[in-house]
Amino acid sequence: MTDLTGKIALVTGGGNGIGLAAARALQAGGATVVTAGRNAQRAQDFRSQYGDVFAKVYVADAGSIPETTAFVEQVGNDYGRIDIIFANAGFGEPAPLGHITEENFDKQFNVNVKSVIFTVQAALPFLNEGASIILNSSIANQLGFANFSVYAATKGAVKTLGKIMAAELVGRGIRVNVVSPGPIDTGFFGATGMSEEEQQQTGEYIRAKVPMGRFGRAEEIGSYVAFLASDGSTFMTGTEVEIDGGMATL
Repeated sequence: MTDLTGKIALVTGGGNGIGLAAARALQAGGATVVTAGRNAQRAQDFRSQYGDVFAKVYVADAGSIPETTAFVEQVGNDYGRIDIIFANAGFGEPAPLGHITEENFDKQFNVNVKSVIFTVQAALPFLNEGASIILNSSIANQLGFANFSVYAATKGAVKTLGKIMAAELVGRGIRVNVVSPGPIDTGFFGATGMSEEEQQQTGEYIRAKVPMGRFGRAEEIGSYVAFLASDGSTFMTGTEVEIDGGMATL
């Protein structure tokens, strides 16, 4: 088991899917894990359902920079430091060219890109030597998924941010790495607003492109996040790790 005893871990988007799986893996390794719900009711639901995982659940909408900044600063003030960040919050809202709206564009960039920048920026005063930052991108950053141009652009931005942040923080002994999951069984397509028929068709289309012939499990990403947070990966920074069943490379 990964030893993260005594570490303070902040996970954005921790209430479901990959974020929750990563939070469980971090907590199992001994870390104190915190997250935020986008409103008071959501935060209370997380406390009720996942009180065994999260030491505290704050309230912050990842699409709001003031709320995101206040959340991170409160965590730093409450615990005195932040050792691990998993910047995971994100979503996709598909639209083909010709039907992309400014609202569609802004919503995805606000959550998927701006919140990553401002989460890390707000945490800087609380990060000590040995801290580990993990950003969640996607193999969509390099594959041509029709109708997901804006989402893919956000994930390409996250990949680049990981390299630049790593270069800027390496002198402080802070590591920054990126995980790029392939298709993961998290209910992602249901959250995009697709009909059930569209979800099934899209799922079958994507599954056929995965050399391992299946969708991944959130736990398979979560365990790698815990590894990147641990002393087992102390010579890794600025790296993108594709966890995709071979989809991007085979």
